[in-house]
Amino acid sequence: MLKILFLDLGGVMVPDREERLVETSVFNSDVFGSECVKILNEIIEETDCQIVLTSDWRLFFSLSQIWEIFKFNKVSRMPIAFTGLATDSGGWPLAARLEEFRGIEIRRWLKQHGLEFDNKFDFWVAVDDMDLSPHVRRFVLSPFTDGLAAPGIKEKIIKKLNGE
Repeated sequence: MLKILFLDLGGVMVPDREERLVETSVFNSDVFGSECVKILNEIIEETDCQIVLTSDWRLFFSLSQIWEIFKFNKVSRMPIAFTGLATDSGGWPLAARLEEFRGIEIRRWLKQHGLEFDNKFDFWVAVDDMDLSPHVRRFVLSPFTDGLAAPGIKEKIIKKLNGE
């Protein structure tokens, strides 16, 4: 059974209180919060989920650069993909209603990969520091101040990924 964790990075893996820029030969990036990495690795271990990034980082980094960032931060599993970018009729990214369009991007990704947005037998969850709840049914809000390290977040994510 395929389990998908739709993951934002800023505010989720890089809590606002811990943002630090790191420059390496491969990328310039914020360091993930160490407690957030620990929790993400526990989620991966307990659910065997795959990661699909919804983060705006997809605008600035290729998937191979993201893999370097994940390796640098000691995340145990690399993302398999980015969601597509919702755009207007002229091809411009839709930022005015970012939460709504992130929901559209997740629904499109699920449909393109043969998963159903409302199928109770598909196990996926979206985690973001923006409130996607009006647009995404299987959602966990991660407060930007603590990210995944916020109390109770890990348990909520694991329950949704395990179909509980």
